[in-house]
Amino acid sequence: KLYRSLVEGAYYFFFKPIDRQVLLALVDRCLRLRRAQQENIGHIKRLSADLAQAALFQKSLLPDGPLINDHWHIEGRLRSCDAVSGDTFAYLPLKDGVAVSLSDVSGHGVRSAMFTGMLIFALRSALRVNPHPSELLGALRRETDFFEPPHFATMVYACSDFCNFPVIF
Repeated sequence: KLYRSLVEGAYYFFFKPIDRQVLLALVDRCLRLRRAQQENIGHIKRLSADLAQAALFQKSLLPDGPLINDHWHIEGRLRSCDAVSGDTFAYLPLKDGVAVSLSDVSGHGVRSAMFTGMLIFALRSALRVNPHPSELLGALRRETDFFEPPHFATMVYACSDFCNFPVIF
């Protein structure tokens, strides 16, 4: 009977005669495990809600729609394998041109997504000062000191300013 009970998934056993202390200990253990299970379920629900909020925040960092004018039509889509990721892109109109960036932060998940958000904010800040690639790169290096080995970001940045310089990578 004991073997059959184990095979069929039983966790607790009583042997006759039933010892009152053993019964109370088993009931107490069941109640503690049930409370822990409920706490874990609540924790998972909170984490899922936080992850959904992080995904919405990351989506808010992407361009609202295509960038269209007489010279170009730029549009992008991001489909992450996870809820959040370290991948992003941006395209921004300049006075007489456009700036485009694609970036990937090493790793996966929330940490990479957080670094990606910080990188996008640093990029936007640097673009306001000077969109020229060499100036922008220097500003990004100063603003992204939060990256420590083994974490890093890879970015492709291009801009065109039809008045001052050709497309530069």
